[in-house]
Amino acid sequence: MTKDDWFSKKETLHPELRPFVRPGPLGDMIHHKLVIELIFMPEHCAYINRFYEQKKHQLLEAFQNQDFIRWVFLHERPYRLQAFQDVAEQLSPTDYEALLAQIWIDTENAYEMVNDWECIWENIEKTIFDGIDAETRFQNLPERIRIRRGTSGDRDEWMSWTLDAKIAMKFANRFGKGKVVWGWIDKSDVKAFFTGRGEEEIVALMEDVEVE
Repeated sequence: MTKDDWFSKKETLHPELRPFVRPGPLGDMIHHKLVIELIFMPEHCAYINRFYEQKKHQLLEAFQNQDFIRWVFLHERPYRLQAFQDVAEQLSPTDYEALLAQIWIDTENAYEMVNDWECIWENIEKTIFDGIDAETRFQNLPERIRIRRGTSGDRDEWMSWTLDAKIAMKFANRFGKGKVVWGWIDKSDVKAFFTGRGEEEIVALMEDVEVE
């Protein structure tokens, strides 16, 4: 069947998805760990059901093959941190660090899970990088690093900072006129340094940052 065929086929929503239908900003939505539909259209249930069943099959296959990176990323973005925590003990140290970096860089709702993120970063004993370029760049930084972050709210302290003032300004003005907060951190306290998105991001626990 083609995608159009699935859209035109009439079905009721999968019973496992029904409890996850809830009001959203644009009407009813589905918010499930494997399926997020920001606008739930009942006439598309057949397509949604098929997508859900495929995801379940892929999830089982990934788990059986111990492909935990794929297993985590089969979950929808807001649920990936929990999925990561569920399999963390089964990951090698290298896979743990690589997957943690990928999830952090990809996340869009870190504020909503601040306690979980703080707990994870508290247990990181050495700086994590997202590649050799990041590691090389970090090695050339001074032992005391000046950092900044852009904020459009009242949260001056947070775990994500940058070395780049332009990046901080971009984030400060992303949702209106904000501000740039400056601070200092000891190099030994940096939990992660990521350069993959061109942001020169510093991840640090809030208590380790001296805000100016």
